[in-house]
Parts: sequence; structure tokens; C-alpha cells
Amino acid sequence: MELAEIASRYKTRWFMLLQVTAALLCGYFTVYSITDGDIFWHLAAGREMISRKAFLYRDPFSYTTPGARWIDVHWLFQVMVYLAERVGGGLRSLLVMKMVVVSGSVLLLFSTFRKNSATLFVWLVTIAVFYQQRYLIPMRPVVTTLLFIGAEIALIERYRLSGKRRLLVMIGVIQLLWVNTQGLFPLGLVIAAAYGVGEAVDRYFRKWRFHGESNSPEPEPCGYRNLLLLPVLLLPVSLCNPYGWRILPFAFGLFVRLNPAATNVYSKTIVENMPLPAMVGTPYMHFVIAVAVLVLLFLFSIAYCPKSVRSAHCLLAAAGLLLAWMAQRNGILLTVFVLPGLLRNFGAAFTGEQKKSVVAGGTAAILLVATGAVMATVNHTRMLASWPHAVSPFSFPVETAVLLERESPDGNLFNVDRYGGYLLWKLYPGVKVSSDTRLTMRSPEFYREYLDLAEHPERFDAYAEKWGITQVVLPLAPLAMYLPLASVLYRSPRWYQIFTDGAEVLFSTDTSAGATVDLQHPATADTLLERLRGKYFRSPAVLEEATVWLGRWYLAAGAPEGARRILRKCGSSRGKLLLAAVEEQTGEYADAEATLRSVCEKTPGNSEARLALAMLYLRRENKEEGIHQLGILLKKDPFNKHARNVLYSLSGNKKEKK
Repeated sequence: MELAEIASRYKTRWFMLLQVTAALLCGYFTVYSITDGDIFWHLAAGREMISRKAFLYRDPFSYTTPGARWIDVHWLFQVMVYLAERVGGGLRSLLVMKMVVVSGSVLLLFSTFRKNSATLFVWLVTIAVFYQQRYLIPMRPVVTTLLFIGAEIALIERYRLSGKRRLLVMIGVIQLLWVNTQGLFPLGLVIAAAYGVGEAVDRYFRKWRFHGESNSPEPEPCGYRNLLLLPVLLLPVSLCNPYGWRILPFAFGLFVRLNPAATNVYSKTIVENMPLPAMVGTPYMHFVIAVAVLVLLFLFSIAYCPKSVRSAHCLLAAAGLLLAWMAQRNGILLTVFVLPGLLRNFGAAFTGEQKKSVVAGGTAAILLVATGAVMATVNHTRMLASWPHAVSPFSFPVETAVLLERESPDGNLFNVDRYGGYLLWKLYPGVKVSSDTRLTMRSPEFYREYLDLAEHPERFDAYAEKWGITQVVLPLAPLAMYLPLASVLYRSPRWYQIFTDGAEVLFSTDTSAGATVDLQHPATADTLLERLRGKYFRSPAVLEEATVWLGRWYLAAGAPEGARRILRKCGSSRGKLLLAAVEEQTGEYADAEATLRSVCEKTPGNSEARLALAMLYLRRENKEEGIHQLGILLKKDPFNKHARNVLYSLSGNKKEKK
């Protein structure tokens, strides 16, 4: 065997190893504690189908939509995850399943295109993007959609080169599985249409074709007419499901729900449904930056390697950009739709004369992105080690579910939508929920009425009377959205607080559901703190956060003495800020000032603490010192809108626009 052949084999094996490692890292970044409640109603539906030995055509889970028609397009995914949870021994098996599926989808795309130093750069960029977008890949059916997208693109690329019709049959099988797994199955038709139209365009406009114009020409594409017909052939395959033709308008309705119009209640109130323009200037700006980087990188690959550009890849990228523009949750779809074009274009970048001109810059970029990938891996591993449990803290009513299962109180339960799935998984059929995250089951009017309760808690009693509600479970953390409603219920003589840990709270009209929790009693705070220590003693950071949430609930419920008792145990800046709010509320202004100054000294870049200190001075009519603190804040954070608005109001000008 010649030396050159040996070197070539080692190089091939080295690239294969790097390729698999990159794909595994992409999957690894999607492994984290479950924070999304959708998976639980999927598990409950899978359990119910196996129990009935039948498909679900009507909603069995909610008393607010009894017997409503349900097109359960996810039925196959639900059965699979339920069996995986049962056989695998718990929810951790689902996290392993997600990692394998995501890694497989990325590996399918990586392995389809040429491998060289430039594609190594694309692999590393993909790792970085998956790390940044990892929370857009919860344990949902979208995980299988990523696999189906990767498989369909890989099969079509192979068909272009070989013309083997059995590959088209395999694409049909992929579509059959897809239509029974997730509502995004129309993307299978979109991918097929992009390749069919793209190949036809490339044949017509020969100057854009790769064949015959590259240092590494590829064979003449095979069967482009079959690719043009492929979407038409996949359409009847999409009708092979338990719901027949009705699944097509249902899938279209899912896209309509992501309409980015300002009047769309689903886009306005659900963070993951926020359109791309609405995220500019918000804490979600990093998603906008990720989209911009992908688009610019794709455009750069086109400009640098115009001879390798294929129309199909441009159409895929355009479709991905449209989806990402519609909703935050679709950012990951843009990533997988852009990858084929990036891999192909960059795969031709470091060949021939081009290699000499870009090797130095390319090597520097690879080293830079590789360093970032290593840092991301270390950071993600630390995060997993800090909370090595399948379910994320403060995300679901874990203890409330145990209490309700034990007591089995009469009447209906009101819950927020993100709690619905978990309660179904733990309590159905004994308990039905008022709502869950199956938004397609409910009208926009129902959803608006439900959301209105958070803004107008005084209307809850009428709502409870309408639906026969006798128990209420609400989240108190991390979002403060339902604190006003919880406060109203706590002060109401009709409702009794049965349980709270600061992150969730259970109210009932009947004290037989459990002993009431009186926040005004001095011993209650110590008892609740002791429970938190016993629950989170292995995770100091989580314990600190739980203590803050408990103190915040005490403050919102009108129990400042208990709040002070709890928050004095906190060492975090957030806890100190709440303590200062308690001290100001009880008239201890000097203590509040001292607390805020200590936070500003320990964390000089803490804009929230500096703003709170400035506002304290202004409320105490110390305008000079208040303006001074605002000036310090704006020097370090010149775009802080709250500080700028306060200064505008003090100067007598109109408030700065948001």
C-alpha cells in the first residue's frame, strides 16, 4: 500500500471521527432537565391510547372542552415516548432518546456532503448554534421533525447522484412516519418542492450549475423530473393517518397560529411564538443575532463560491428564514435548512487556487470557533452537574400533585396552561384540567378570557363559579405573572391556602383538602424554610433561588415580617433587592439604602440595584442624589430604558418611547 493511500485513509477516518463528535455535541447540548410541560400531556395521551387500545378522536383530559374533537397528529410520538419512559425506567430515558435523535439528524446532514477543512468550520459553527438554540429543542415531537428533515435531505441528495428509485420509496416512508408524528409534516413537501424546482431552475440556467465549473465536478444530477413530481406523490402519503384529509387543514392551522400579526394572541403572549422583529431590543436578542449570523454566513458562502451554489439550497434557506421570522421556536429549523447550502458551498471553498488565499483565515476561524465549542461544552456540563434531575426545579407543581392525589378533593381544578400536562400525567383520570398547552383545542376567545384573569384577578370568582372550580394551583416563580391573582385569593375569605413553597401555591374552598398555611404566623416562615433546605440541600444555588421566591411570595401576600425573616437568609443580589423593598415598605429607609448600597458595591454592574437605589432617593425627595445614581447607571448601561425614562420625566420632557 502506497504512503499516499495510507494518508488518505487516515484523513478520512479523522474526518469521520470529528463528524461524529460534532453531531454528538449538538445532541448533548439538547440534554437538560425538562422545563416544557408539553411532554407530559404527550405521555398521558400515549398511556391513554395504550390503555384503550384505540386512537383518541375526542379530548378526554379537560373539563372546559369536554368531548371536543381532537386531531392528535402526534399519536405515534406519544406512544413511542410512553413506551420509552416505561421500558427505560423513567424520564431520563427520554433525555437520552432526544440526544440520540438530534445527533442522528445532524450526522445525516454532515455525512451527505464533501468533508474538508472548510466543512470542519461549518461543523463547529453548527455546534455553536445548537448550543445557543438548545432551549428551542425541548422534549417535543419537533425532535423527530429534525430527524425527518435530515433523513429526507440526505436521501434526496443521494438520489440526485445515483438515480435509484428505491430512495424515493424511502422518502415516502419518511413522510408516512412524519405525518403520524408531528404537525410540521408539510415541511416534507416543502423540501421535496425546493429540490424539484431547484433542479429544474439549475438545468435551465446553466450558468448557476455546479457541474463542469468546479475543480471537483460532480456527476450529472439524475431524475430531476421525478423530483418535480415528488411533492405530488408525497401528498397522498400524507393522508395515511387516523384522521384522513382533516389533518391537512389542521397542519395549515398550526402555521396560521404562528401568524406574527400584532392581533394574534398566541404570538403576543407566548414567548416561543414571538416573531423575529419583536425580539429586537429584548432579552431574546441573542436569537436574532443567531439568525443574522446564519444568514450572513450563507450569503458569504454564495459570494465566495458562486459556482457551487444550487437553487434548491437557496430555496431551503429562504423557507427556513421565513419560519424563523414567524416565531422564535422555528430558529432551529432555519439552522437545519441552511446547513445543506453551507456544507456544499464551503466544501468547495478550500479547493485548488482558493485554498491558498483563505487557508490562514480559515484556520484562525476554526481555532476560534473550536475554542468556543470547548467552552460551551464545559459550561453545559457544569449546568447539568448543578441539577442532575430529569425535571427542572420550579417548573411544575410536583408537591401539589402529590397532595391532590392523596386528598382527592371534590370539584374542578383551575390550573395555568403550562401546569396542565404535568397534572394530567400524574392525576388523570381522577382529575381533569382547566387548560393545557394544546392551544389548538381552544378558541382565541377562551384563551383571552384565561389570560385576562392574570391582569384582572377580581374577575376570578365569576370564572370559578362558571366552571365549578374549588381548587386553584398557580405558579409563583420564576415569572411573577400570577402573583396578583394569588395575592387576591390569599386575602379572599372564600379561599384557603393549602400549600406553598414559594414556587407554587394551592388554594381550596374546602379546608378538608389539607391544613391551611397562614403566612402571618411567625413560625410558618421557619417551617417553610426548613422544608426548602431539606428539599434542595444538595443544590445550594437552587436553594438560594427557592428562598428568594418564597420571600417574594410573602411580600406579595402582604406579610412583610415573614418576608424579612426569609430574605435575610439570602446572599444573592436578587434576594437583597427584595429585602430592600421590604425594608422600604415597612419604613426602614436607612436599612433599605444600606442594603442597596452594599449590592451596588459588591456588583457594580448591577443595573437593577442601581436603579432601585436611585428610585429610593427620588421617592424620599432626594432628587440630587437620585439623579446622581441614574448618571452612574447610564455611564455603565447607556441604553437602560428605565433610567432614561426617569430622567426624561424629571426634566419635564415626554417619556422616551420604548
